Amino acid sequence: MKVVPETSERRQTVLTIELEPREVEPFLERAYRRIAQRLAIPGFRPGKAPRPLVERLVGREGLLEEALDLLTPEVTQRVVREQDLPLGGTPHVEVVNRNPVTLKATIPLEPVVDLGDYTSIRIPLEPVYATDEDVQRLLEALRRRHTTWESVARPCQVGDMIVASLTGVVEGHQVFQEADLPFVVGESGFLLGQEFMQKLLGANRGEVREFTLPIPADYPDPGLRGKPCAYRVLVKDIKAPVLPAVDDAFARQVDPSVDSLEALKARLKERLQAEKETLQRERYRRRVLEALRQKAQVEVPPLLLEQEVEHLIEHYQEDLSAQGITLERWLQSQGKTLNQMREELYPEAKRRVEERYLLDRIAQVEGIQVTPQEVEAELQGLARPNQRRDRELFRALQEPAGREAVARIIARRKALQRMVQIASQPTTEQPPPPQGGPAPHAQ
Repeated sequence: MKVVPETSERRQTVLTIELEPREVEPFLERAYRRIAQRLAIPGFRPGKAPRPLVERLVGREGLLEEALDLLTPEVTQRVVREQDLPLGGTPHVEVVNRNPVTLKATIPLEPVVDLGDYTSIRIPLEPVYATDEDVQRLLEALRRRHTTWESVARPCQVGDMIVASLTGVVEGHQVFQEADLPFVVGESGFLLGQEFMQKLLGANRGEVREFTLPIPADYPDPGLRGKPCAYRVLVKDIKAPVLPAVDDAFARQVDPSVDSLEALKARLKERLQAEKETLQRERYRRRVLEALRQKAQVEVPPLLLEQEVEHLIEHYQEDLSAQGITLERWLQSQGKTLNQMREELYPEAKRRVEERYLLDRIAQVEGIQVTPQEVEAELQGLARPNQRRDRELFRALQEPAGREAVARIIARRKALQRMVQIASQPTTEQPPPPQGGPAPHAQ
């Protein structure tokens, strides 16, 4: 095997790896056995067909393709060990030649982390309080949530609910047809826009209104945006909101466990206080992490940042898929390309990667330990036996590599707690010195 370093900068190394035929042969043999298990060949049990026959069926290229799937990660890992490279993430490997087999491997090295004087970080932690005004606003929101609607015999006004039958024609084609479309006049988020609703102000039940308006610029279908649409709207019903009185009966409707309005107010105040404190803690942690990023220096290989961007895109895809939307359709609705999305996600990816390595370094310097019992408790908290995907994830995390990843997550959580402890101390008090010694890189 010939290994030739090409470049080494910005914490990543590019290697060219050329293999001799004898080094490829074991992978070809393993590839043959894997393929033979999958093929149904008359006269042979699965996996028992001779290699020349299997190779004739799939072709030399097919056998080599299977072998490369096995060879690429294993050979790269071996070279990383032999070159004694401090691996910081998953290498990116390309097959640049098949005869002889030649790989081009981009190896992300472990980021270099300099924490700076992190123990000097101080951020005041201001108390938060739920006020009577907060409670009153929440009561009003609950009151609106319990609104009922009653038909009225008067012209439509802002705040009324209209039930309409409508058609919409764009460039001679009917693009809208709704028999019973309800919407509240003036409410935000209506797909056809505020201008559409304004056209119906003053209409009476049974009245038909016809008008032409451009499709809103934020309409989900970009092919219709801005095009003139001829609407015909029949107002089938007009309903006015009826808000409940805020009294003991309303309190029992909102929360059957209370018996009076005063008891509901007290419970809402407790809930608001807890929510404010939770939000404050989260914002404080974010401020502490940002202060740490400003104080420290982290040199991250570009490949790790690219991989993090792709992970963020995968999360977006999962969320969109749960709503029945493809990423391609969403990008089209936003008027963006995939590369534009990558550029927009880059700062967030950079922040996430840097924060992970900063917390790893804090955990190392502060001597933070994670016990097997803590890992087991974390795993049990992740177990959801009724969901297949979660069961598969749980099984993967039970493996040594999975447990190590869970331990690292717990250590980062403890490191952040330690940073919060440091940052929230009075400015006149000095924190205790780190328990561990310095190390060259984050782990």
